[in-house]
Amino acid sequence: MRHLGTIVATATLALLAGCGPGKEASPAGETSSGGSASVATSGGGWTGLDACSAVDHDKLGQAVGGKVVSAKLLSKSPGGGAVFSTCGFTLADGRILTLLTRVSPVGDATPEAIEMARTMGGNMPPATDVDGVGAHALWTAQVRTLQVFFDQTRYASISIAGPGAVPSALEDAKRVAGLL
Repeated sequence: MRHLGTIVATATLALLAGCGPGKEASPAGETSSGGSASVATSGGGWTGLDACSAVDHDKLGQAVGGKVVSAKLLSKSPGGGAVFSTCGFTLADGRILTLLTRVSPVGDATPEAIEMARTMGGNMPPATDVDGVGAHALWTAQVRTLQVFFDQTRYASISIAGPGAVPSALEDAKRVAGLL
């Protein structure tokens, strides 16, 4: 169950890869620096290349009612076309939050792509719509994953696993999305 978020994020990414230019993920095995980190860019304030620095670690901990004790870059695209990365955040209470960020140079968040993401390419029961988050958001309760299409080019997937994750996972994921 510990790596379920990574599996879900990878499956979702594979779906979105067909939506526009992009390249396959490769495990990075890199560890980001601890503590607070952020990336100052245009648009939403982050790029797809380093999900570990897409959000301030202290604010992330506050959003989910815990403390981030480590962040590890799990996968990263080599660049060119749509870029993405996945970060695993370990919280002091044992929960794991997996964040996938993706940015495409073209507006590929089409209604068809969103509908394909709804079932994670036919691998899950249909996700439910979530109002008030991004331009379109989907919640898959079985794997505690919130997919957020912020606009036509920016996408994030937020998964929460581990002890105590079930009762507040959706609300926690929505608060994390609000930080992106």
